[in-house]
Amino acid sequence: MSNGKGNALVIISLIIGALGVGMGTYSIINSSIIEGPQGDPGEDGTDGINGTINNVVGIWETITSTLSFSFYFNFSDNVWSKEGFSTLTDGGTNLTLTKQGWYRFNMRFRLESLMSAWNYQFYIYQNGTTVFYENFINPDTSYVDVDRWLYVYCDGDDNFRFHGFNNAITDSFQVDDDPLNSQFVLEYVEEVTFQRD
Repeated sequence: MSNGKGNALVIISLIIGALGVGMGTYSIINSSIIEGPQGDPGEDGTDGINGTINNVVGIWETITSTLSFSFYFNFSDNVWSKEGFSTLTDGGTNLTLTKQGWYRFNMRFRLESLMSAWNYQFYIYQNGTTVFYENFINPDTSYVDVDRWLYVYCDGDDNFRFHGFNNAITDSFQVDDDPLNSQFVLEYVEEVTFQRD
């Protein structure tokens, strides 16, 4: 990131904080250094999508779950949302994207209470179909930090669930609800048209 871009993001973060919106500096900076369909960030002073912070339409800084071998993530602390892009139902475990187009999920969370002898999985379902999967095999610590992003295309009423699962079906684990270890940032990329030469 260039110094100019970094300084601009810090200034934007301070302005938003001063307005009382409640977003932390990490939220703004983390969600802005991204790679979009139109190129890598930083080279032209933009974020790689459309050059503005307006891509961000939702920020959650607390993700919770039950202590279980199988659970859905609960987006419980909505720091900020722009109207018209998403809703949460089923106690915060079902995310519906309500505007057609491309979105980017920026996910950061910690899975804790893990046992080294088991395998753990993380799934994202779109309308009941798996669109992302990651397997953590025999972790060597009692927790795993996950920091991932994913582009998804939505028709305007697509439902998403985020699922943690232990295939031993006996070992309970959970998402660490400390905001320092968990965050979900939702960005709206808009419609992107690709043309062939």
